[in-house]
Amino acid sequence: MLRRPSGPGRAAALVLALVAALLTAGGGTAVAAPAPGARVVSAVPHGPSEIRLRVFSPAMGTTLPVTLLLPRGWAHGGTFPTLYALGGMDEVDDRAWTRLTDLPAFAAAHDALVVLPPTSKGGMFSDWFAPGPHWETFDTVELPALIRAEFRGGARQAVMGISVGGHAALKFAAHQPGAWAAAASFSGIPYSSAPGVSALYEKSMADAGVDPKAPWGDPVAQSGVWAAQDPANGMGNLRGTAVFVSASSGVPTPARLAGDPGQVLRDPPGALGRATGGSSIESVAFSTSVRFAQEARAAGVAVTSDFPATGIHDWPFWSAEYKKAWPMIAAALGIPA
Repeated sequence: MLRRPSGPGRAAALVLALVAALLTAGGGTAVAAPAPGARVVSAVPHGPSEIRLRVFSPAMGTTLPVTLLLPRGWAHGGTFPTLYALGGMDEVDDRAWTRLTDLPAFAAAHDALVVLPPTSKGGMFSDWFAPGPHWETFDTVELPALIRAEFRGGARQAVMGISVGGHAALKFAAHQPGAWAAAASFSGIPYSSAPGVSALYEKSMADAGVDPKAPWGDPVAQSGVWAAQDPANGMGNLRGTAVFVSASSGVPTPARLAGDPGQVLRDPPGALGRATGGSSIESVAFSTSVRFAQEARAAGVAVTSDFPATGIHDWPFWSAEYKKAWPMIAAALGIPA
């Protein structure tokens, strides 16, 4: 890994030299000048189609991990449309998609540059109401500018996410009309400013170790902040964006209920808990996502939806759903599915 030498000018030169080598290997094009704002601190190849970055963010005031999954044809140069994949409430870094799904192999077989931003536990992908992090500025302003300037990201971009990352995908697209060709939510929970749903969000923040009043303030006293964070209040801004919304009923699949027979015999209550964990929150995602899809269509938004009869709030479900969303995402990005 690159270590920063003393002297900012020399450090910047070495970083650019490393990035240029990574991007031009195999006939690629040279990098552009650094984007203002976020900057690359280190870039380390991890296998033939993955680069692990450390990126300094002025909005966050710290250095963050970002993973790039390179598309097929990367070595031949040119720019690529970009897909940002967001994690959930309990993730702590940029690795969940690579640890828990087959997205790295999928990305290497397709034509989009996939960017995995970090997730801070309870960070809410938001510029906080209380003094604190500015996740949305990093994810939607600083990081895309850096990817376009230094990593051959094209003009077209899309975003997808699971759980609170799905909520954020819809929110990002609503906050930046026209900036995102597609937005996909897998088990996201829109209507986050509604009284019953806001209480669930507060509990989830507290369970993640975050002061529930810090990211968005108090749901009553700062109701305007909560409303602005709710993608359901920005449906009109999603016209022109391809939207995918999915969630399941919260009923575990038969395979999950069957589980490991040995575990069932040894610990029946524990086996049942593991089988049904994530059911209740998924049922909320289901009801709010169904309503969102219906109301968004009525508002003139192009919505593709998938609401399976079984499935819970977990990575096996999301790993299947992103592939269902891919044809819509690819069409919006202008690449083959």
